[in-house]
Amino acid sequence: MNLRQKLVAATWRFDSYLLRHVGRSFPIVVCSEHPKSGGTWISKMLSSALDIPFIEGGFFIPSLPCVIRTAWRPHQKYSPFLYVMRDCRDVMLSLFHHRIRNYRNTPKLNGLYRKRFGEDLSADKIPEQLRGFIEVEFENNVSGSRMNWNRHVSAWLELADLDDSGKRYCVRYEDALGAPAETVGQIVHELLDVEISPRSCLSFKNCTTRHWVTTGYRRPRIPPS
Repeated sequence: MNLRQKLVAATWRFDSYLLRHVGRSFPIVVCSEHPKSGGTWISKMLSSALDIPFIEGGFFIPSLPCVIRTAWRPHQKYSPFLYVMRDCRDVMLSLFHHRIRNYRNTPKLNGLYRKRFGEDLSADKIPEQLRGFIEVEFENNVSGSRMNWNRHVSAWLELADLDDSGKRYCVRYEDALGAPAETVGQIVHELLDVEISPRSCLSFKNCTTRHWVTTGYRRPRIPPS
């Protein structure tokens, strides 16, 4: 881990600590996801619709409203929070490509992949490597959220079901993809008791037309084991 990565990690630990202890007194919406579930896209639409800053990987000013996108573990003190879920098959495929692009940032995982396959991950070998990649990701929590997809989603959904007056809402990425304006409007209503007009939705129109949102990666045919 280089100096920049250490600083970012330290920043996130501080932000998480601050929000756990005095978060409900801040005008801040926490958006969490398992990595590659679409949380960044939805957070940006939400911040644009509300006309407040979007924060990812940096400090925030507690007194100023903002939307923070994270992959934190659940905590009861995060409120209001939005949790973004996505089909695990698409998450794993997107994460496969993400690991390749960020090869230098995950040396521990790279060692596990090489031990499993005898070589590095390759976009040209997705059908052969994807099954083993998913098994490595589910068995080893050494990067990102520090929890595999199943544990991360289950823990956040369990927290969302608690009845302790916390403002919590869960949304499926696929629903946002099909109806982005309506989904963001529902999020704002559920978390903040605010109604946004169709005109407000125009402010994040560009966020909904990113090519990676509308195309993405195709799921490959995986040979039977």
